[in-house]
Amino acid sequence: MFNQDGMYGQMDFWFPILTGIVIILFVLAAVFIVVSIVRNSAAARRQGYDPMTMQTDIVGQFGQNLRASAPKTSQERLDELEALRTSQKITSTEYDDARARILREL
Repeated sequence: MFNQDGMYGQMDFWFPILTGIVIILFVLAAVFIVVSIVRNSAAARRQGYDPMTMQTDIVGQFGQNLRASAPKTSQERLDELEALRTSQKITSTEYDDARARILREL
C-alpha cells in the first residue's frame, strides 16, 4: 500500500499521466465546442439569421405560420365563396352547394 515515503507507490507514476490525459480531453472538448459554435453561427448567417437572435426569429416565424394556417371561420369561408361567385369563377349551383355545406357545418 504505502511505500517508505508514505505515498502510494504506483500513484507517483500514474498521477501525471492521468492528469495529462484529463487535461488533453478537456482541451479537446473546449476546442470542439468552439468549432461547433463558429460553424453553427456561419450556417445561421448563410441562412439569413442573426445567431444572437436566431431562436427568437424562428419562434416568430413559427407563430406567423400557425396564424396563417389557422382554420378559417365560417364567415371567412362564406366571404371567399361570395367573392368567387362575384368574380364568376364558380357557377351559381356550385355556390349554392358550397354555401349549404358550410352552413351545415355550423
